[in-house]
Amino acid sequence: MPSAARLKDTFKDWVESYPEETPESKDPLKPLVLVDVRFEDFERWLKKPKAHWQFSDLASFSSQVLHQRAMQFLEEAKDKEQTKVFPLDYIHFVLTEVGNDKVNDFASIYHVSETPGFERQEPVVENVMLFFEYGMAVSAAYAIKRKVNAIFFTKKQIR
Repeated sequence: MPSAARLKDTFKDWVESYPEETPESKDPLKPLVLVDVRFEDFERWLKKPKAHWQFSDLASFSSQVLHQRAMQFLEEAKDKEQTKVFPLDYIHFVLTEVGNDKVNDFASIYHVSETPGFERQEPVVENVMLFFEYGMAVSAAYAIKRKVNAIFFTKKQIR
């Protein structure tokens, strides 16, 4: 497979071989999200002989896996104000809409734990200029990255 030298047995080995790539992004709105890729799933998806596999095939498959997981989170996201029962861990996206357009909107993203005795609301991103759709996409990335199972959102308005 061309570019196979970039592949490593573990993520740790890969990071050591490419020190400029780190799990913690310098831009919190662009987190590095790792997805598990199962060989069997990749082989079934690709449908071509192993001799013709390319590194770009693996990258495309990984991207598709990430996209499917993110879309599932976005489709299942709920308005926190309309919800009565919450899971123990979730991502909470809080949007403050300023004015009638999206230009001045700002948002925060929190990782919330409702585990009794260990309740917390950890800021992931705070008070950044962000509109709803992009903020929800970033929230989905953090839900995958932090291995939580739900996203809730709250919209506040300042007119």
